[in-house]
Formats: sequence, structure tokens, C-alpha cells
Amino acid sequence: MSVARANQGKRQIRLYVDLPYRDETWASFIDRAARFYRCDRSALVAQLTGIWPDEPWCNTDFDQDLPVDLYEALVDSLQVSKAELPNIGRGVSCDSLPPPRRQEYCPLCFLEDLRACRTPYFRFQWTIPLLTYCSMHRTPLVRWRSIRRQDERILPWQWLARPSSKNATACPWLQEDVAFVRQYRSSHVNSSHPFAMVRKLTESVLSIDVAARSWRLNGHLHHGFRLESLITLGASGDSALSDGLAGAVRPNGDDILFGPPREPITWEMRYMRRCWSSSAISVAFRRSLMWFAARTILGSRLPTLLANGATVAAGNWERWWLDVVKPQAGTVLSSKVQSEERHMRLCADNGQASLF
Repeated sequence: MSVARANQGKRQIRLYVDLPYRDETWASFIDRAARFYRCDRSALVAQLTGIWPDEPWCNTDFDQDLPVDLYEALVDSLQVSKAELPNIGRGVSCDSLPPPRRQEYCPLCFLEDLRACRTPYFRFQWTIPLLTYCSMHRTPLVRWRSIRRQDERILPWQWLARPSSKNATACPWLQEDVAFVRQYRSSHVNSSHPFAMVRKLTESVLSIDVAARSWRLNGHLHHGFRLESLITLGASGDSALSDGLAGAVRPNGDDILFGPPREPITWEMRYMRRCWSSSAISVAFRRSLMWFAARTILGSRLPTLLANGATVAAGNWERWWLDVVKPQAGTVLSSKVQSEERHMRLCADNGQASLF
């Protein structure tokens, strides 16, 4: 694009919106700024930078790589210094979920934002692949239902113009989502509930620093199993097992909580290994994957009813694998199951404690 074309499209405008909140992602901030001015993301970027929507970086992942031109235009339009708004990562990295899968939110967080007269925003924590619940309220994440092209999330305009609890009803599904997630608060489910087991395993392997906008996996625990291998096994399948092994043995209940992948599971090379791609994985299936790993690692003191109608007896991983996993895996995944089983027995015998 020529300089003349850029200068012709660029306008000096002033953005009267709150600066990015402490744990807000760049894309969330840009989306709410665009919504405040009743335009889409591409139109706002074009107004700020003069770079038209058909330019290559207009389709880039702003959360991971905010273009310098756009950053400098934001600083000028917000009339702040670069020290007040540094161009640093805001918790999203190459290990985070891809943009199409950053649509989950916590209804209770949004409700608290409105009660604080603050525009609801999307937190970086919700982009962590292993995290399928709100780390603050410990309730399930659910999908935001208003998405525009380029994965732009649309908030009710009243939430930006006059954020308050009185305007919570501007979103027709917020109260429905709030009622759904409140069922799964810590005080409402026992420790052997599938969702409680997912929470327990996740909390033992994941550390989140909200102030530093960072997260990491804890690689060594008292469990002698490999979490990554179990999740990869749970995502494996074939034409007869299209929902993946974890989807086939997921707990019974609402598919919003534990569900199938919804889209075909794809595989990619990552760090010289063949891994399942999170780009096709819904939050409900990620919970199914985590429960598959949690049921293996933690065991259960109570029987569990599965979506396929079977009942899993209480017990440790050996009973679970003998009665459910190995029969469901069939001949196609038998070699992978046997390999993982040998490793788990070896870890149990040697008292090893590496999950990864």
C-alpha cells in the first residue's frame, strides 16, 4: 500500500473509552472500542491507521502480535504515554487457544463488571487451553453467543454507553448463562462430580498470575501419569470413534458442560510431535478431555453415569481402564492404550511423579 493511500484513509480521532483493564486482552479492548463507536473492528482499525481491511495484517492475531502502526495510533487516540500503555503481551501466547476458540466467557465475571459500572471484557485466562472454568468463581466457562466475522465479539451497546447492573438485561442470554453456571459452584457439587474432578486436576497443574498476565504448567506432581499423553489419547479416534475416545466416554449430562468436539478433530506437528489441534475443539470437549485425564489420574469414590448409558464403577484407574477405556478404544486404539497403560504401571511401580 502506498503512503498516499495510507495518509488519505487515516484520521486523527480521539477514543473516549477505558484503557485496557488489568487482565484484558488486546482484541477484547479493540472490540469494545469499536462497539462503543458502533462500527466493526476493521472499520476502527482503518480509521485509526489508514490501513484498509484488505491489508494482510488486518487479519492477524492482535492478542499475540499487535502491529506497531495500530499500537501507536491507539496511544495517540487515547492520549496516553507509552509508559501508561506499553506494547507488551497481555497473557496470550502461541500456547494459548487460537482466535476462533477465544469466545468463552464467565457470566458471573460479566455480571460483576456491570455491578462495578465497568464494561464487561474478555480475560486472558479464558484463552488457556487447559482452563475450562473461571479461575475466580470456579464455575464453567460458556460460549459468548454474538460473534462477528474475524472472531470479533459483539457486546450490547448499552454495556459500553452505560455499564450498570440495570442494563444486564440488554443481553438476552446472560441471566440464562448465569443460572446455568451457578449450578456448579464449589458448594453445589461433591468432590467426585466430574466437573469437580476437572477443577481439582486443573488447579494442581496450572498456575496463573493475573497481575503479571502470565500462566505456566506445573510439571511435577505426586501423580505418576502424563497429562499431555492422556489428553492426546482422549482426542484420538477414527471413523467409528468420531467423537474421540474422551467424547465417547464423557459423563452424562448437558452437552454444554461435557460434550463432543462438534467439529472433526484435526492433527498438526508441534515441537516435532504430532498433536491434536485445539482450533477445532470446543470448550465442552476440552472439559471432556480433562475429565478423561482426571478420572484416570485421580480415580473416583462414586460411580459415574456416562453419556453412552454405561455406569463407571468407583475405583482407581485400573478399574476404569479395564471396564471402560479399553473396550471403547477397540482394536484401532489398542496399541496406544496399551502403551499408556504400560507407562502408568511403570510409574506406579517406581513411584515416579512426572505428569508431562
